[in-house]
Formats: sequence, structure tokens, C-alpha cells
Amino acid sequence: MKRFCIFVFGICVVLFGSRVSADPNAPINLTVDATQTQHIIEENIYGVNLATPEQIALWQVPISRYGGNPQSRYNWEIAVWNTGDHFFFENINDPDPGTLPVGSQSDNFVRQNITGGAESVIQLPLMGWVPKDRTETCGYHWDKYGWQTEADWWFHWGCGSGIQLYEDANGVVQQQPITWNDPADTSIQVDETFSQRWIQHLQSQFGADGVKYYALGNEPMIWGKNHGDVHKETSTYDYVTEKGVRYAKAVKATDSNALTMGPGVWGFQPMIYSGWDIEQYWETGTFPDYNAHGQKPFLAWYLQEMAAESADVGHRLLDYVDVHYYPQVYVGDTLLALSDAGDDNAQALRLRSTRELWDRNWVAESWINQEVYVIPRIHDWIDAEFPDTKIAITEYSWGANEHINGALAQADVLGIFGRENLHSAFLFDPPTTGQPVDYAMRMYRNYDGQGATFGELSLAATSSNEFDVAIFATRRAEDGAYTLMVINKTKQPQDISLQLSGIIETVATPFRYSAANLNAIVQLPDAVIDNGNLATTLPQESITLYVLGGTTNPTAVALSHSGTTTSSIGLPLLAVLMVGMGTIVVRRR
Repeated sequence: MKRFCIFVFGICVVLFGSRVSADPNAPINLTVDATQTQHIIEENIYGVNLATPEQIALWQVPISRYGGNPQSRYNWEIAVWNTGDHFFFENINDPDPGTLPVGSQSDNFVRQNITGGAESVIQLPLMGWVPKDRTETCGYHWDKYGWQTEADWWFHWGCGSGIQLYEDANGVVQQQPITWNDPADTSIQVDETFSQRWIQHLQSQFGADGVKYYALGNEPMIWGKNHGDVHKETSTYDYVTEKGVRYAKAVKATDSNALTMGPGVWGFQPMIYSGWDIEQYWETGTFPDYNAHGQKPFLAWYLQEMAAESADVGHRLLDYVDVHYYPQVYVGDTLLALSDAGDDNAQALRLRSTRELWDRNWVAESWINQEVYVIPRIHDWIDAEFPDTKIAITEYSWGANEHINGALAQADVLGIFGRENLHSAFLFDPPTTGQPVDYAMRMYRNYDGQGATFGELSLAATSSNEFDVAIFATRRAEDGAYTLMVINKTKQPQDISLQLSGIIETVATPFRYSAANLNAIVQLPDAVIDNGNLATTLPQESITLYVLGGTTNPTAVALSHSGTTTSSIGLPLLAVLMVGMGTIVVRRR
């Protein structure tokens, strides 16, 4: 929410509201200023978690992550993972593994990415436990640990939840977590040398360039919850940071060209506090771990320590600071990010919640109930603690894959990622082909079905009412075209007045995905730009991409921040790409 101040008898009275009222009959004013170049939009913001070959081809996925809760305990040597508390702590074997360790699921993942032209991120098991063998077993079997709240009766008749049921002295059934179980029922302990052998294996299978990125664990502040059958330690600032530093050193010692991502915290809370603080002291508000570290937010502390350790060893240990983000708004008992579209109220909440990514004044409409501004906040911490570290959101979702509301949110999120200078992002639980969120991805990555993409050079773009209509703009390197993504988030048509500065084009070609046709992106007749202005009406719940200019037979190039120019590009475009940015180099794809 926004905070507003009005003065009553000279006193500021703070009011809260979801938006500022505007004249409903006035057009929404949009502006694009091509003379104000911002930065290069990193292609890796269009990443996907566990992308399929079909998704890689359709969305031109540049990078895919082998990560998540199951991969937290993946044993690459025997090709077995563990479900954790997501499904009864069961060890699950990879199907048809081949001659292990060759042919595992992780090997196949990297191979399919190489074939499709995507980079791979491999998540390392920093938790320190992996399955011990290929015997199907689980952490809390009823035969050993007794009556529990739930069980998977299809899996060897009785893998339990880890919550014991028992009768007290009065005959009343009670619950308590099983903390005395034996982790060796399912798992063995490993250290960083296990991950080093994995990196060496991948190098032997795919060469030095097969895998470039390694994630330093997954959601460490809730290891005790998600994998409580084996992880008994409390996740503190020092515990998580020490593991991150140790494994980062091991990765760089094994592959000096590797890029690391960490720590992969699950959301806003663990960006600020440790697992110990959250689990033991959230209700009291005392936060002893936070206080013991000078009240420095955990992620800032992690960056500070990574910077210090990097200085000691003489090279960078952390390349990307890594967080997960799902808006913490609920629809009934379900997290909005994991639910279907819901009613009108839920849909409006979903679209407003994208502001949590960037708006320093927006108060999250959830239990968080404070300003979040995830990306600018992390930029601030990086500037203060470890400059030039990049930002990765290695898991995110806004839900509603099946609905236009989810498509609008996804289009807004991708535009925000580019505008706010995020460096890498991975859509979790991506849509199936033909769902609305699939089309939102295509609007940025393949809007014409021939591989045309949104663009790389971010341009200044504003909306007078971003709650209703958002706009994002770029200059595309491959052909010099300007691309303007305009999103009508409302359930009614919206009149807009789009003013262009530094753009002399007089015609725009629109491509649109909307509630009016959920089965296709439609190319519309060209729109006329009159003296730098385009006045039109956007249909309700629509995503419209305006393409202005561009060559007929472009030379395919991509932007890079370093290296040498190996491909010819028109001098006017090259000059534009250099304005206000320093030298920007292009390389052939």
C-alpha cells in the first residue's frame, strides 16, 4: 500500500490506500524517452527452473536451474534424491540411470540444455546429507517410529510425516515431532569434496564450458523444517555463512571459471533474520542472532563476509547473491503464488503484489506488512557490502498459470526484472504449453513465432497510473527496433496517450495477447504515431507489444559488457548503444 499525508490544522495525518484516485475519463499518460538509456537487460532474467526441451525451444530459455527442495539432497553418484517434508521424506531413484554416475538425471539435464542452447545451474548439497544407496526407504517409517499424523501407504506401507501421535496419561491423543530418529535410515553425511567430485564429473562429461553456474544450497534457513529427518542443526548467521564460504572456495578451487550463487534464502524473512531467530523468537520480536550481528540484515552480513573472504583469497567467491521470492499473500489457505487465479479480489491482489519487487514505498498486503522493495534493497546491500555482485532470484512465481490474470502478472514481473536491473531469474513451476502464462513468456521471448524477442537496452518508460497500465521499453540490438510492452491490468478498456522522445518512427506494429483470445498472440494492423504520440484504447486485460522500426534482414548480435566486437552492426545503432553507457560491445550469437 501507499502512505499518504494530508495536513489537518498543520498536523500530518498519514492515510493508507491502494492507489491514488484519478479522473476516470482522462487517458493514462505513458512516456518513453529513448535519449535516457538505462542499462543492458540481462538475458538470464528469462530463466526457468528445470526447463523442458520444449520450453527451452519455445521461449528460447537462456538458462535453466537444476534446483529446489528435492535437489537439496541429491546424490549424483547414485542418482537418488529425497522428497523432504514435501512428501514423507522418501528417497526416490532416478529412472533409467544408465551406467552410474554417467546417465543420471543431472547429466541428462545438462545434456538437454547444451542441445537447446541454454546454460545450466547446478545446485550443490550444502546441507551435508544425501541418500545413502538406491534402496527405497524413508525418514520416519511407521514400523520404526510408530503412529503418525499422516503416511504414504503406497510406499512400503508406512512412510510417515515425522509427527508422532501418542496417548497421554489421560488417554488424549497428542502430537509431537519426532526428533530422535536416525538420519542414517536414509542418508550419509558429505562435505564439499563430494561437490568437488561432482564438478569434476561434469567437466569430464561435458567439457570446461558444460556447466558454468553453481548454486550454494537451497533455502538454508528452513533446512530443519524441510529436511528435519537429517538436519538437526540450527540455521544461524554464522552456520549458513560458513558453509557458503567453504563451498564457494571449493567450487572456485575446482573450476576457476565457475560462477557461484548463494545463499538461496526462501523469501523476505530470511533476507533479514536467521532461521534461529525466525523459528525461536519471531513471536517475541527479540531476534538474538540479528542483535548479535549488529542488527545487520542476514543477507547484508552474508555479503560482507563473502567480500572479506574474497579479499583474503585474492579472487571473488560469490558472483550472485541469490534469493527466492513468492508474494506472501494468501487466497484462503493457499499462497497466491501457488494458487489458481481466484476471485476478483485475489486477482487484484496478485497484480498489486508485483510492486513488492521494486516500490520503496509499497507496504506488502500480507503478514509482512512493511515495505519490501526486494531488488532495490539488495542493490543497496551490494553497494554497501560487496560491490559488483549480481542478483539472482532463483525461484519465483505469481501463480494462476491457467488464467489471463497470471499472464498479466508474469508480463509485469518480467518487465520489472529488466527495468530494475536484475541479473538472473528462474520461473518455478512454469506453465504448460497453451496456458496464458506460456503466452506471457512468448511476448518477451518469441512473440511472432519466429524467435523475435523484447530487446536488450532498457529505455526510460513511465506511466501516470502504473496500477492500471504498466509500460516497459527497450532498443533491440539485432535490428535496432524499439519495443514497447504495454500491460492493461484492469478489467475494462483503457485510453492511453503514449508520448515518445528521441524516436522518429511514425508507425508501430502491435502484437497482442488478451482475454479476448487466450489461444494466440495476434499481430494487429500498424498504428500511426502522430508527432511522437500514439493515442489508442487498450482492451481489458491485455498485453500489447509495439515494435517500431528495425531492419528487414538484421545481422543477429547480442550485447555483452566485455570482449571484442566480432560482428558488424550499423553505426547509428552502435552510437545509440554507447550513449550514456560507456562502450558496449556486441558479439555474434
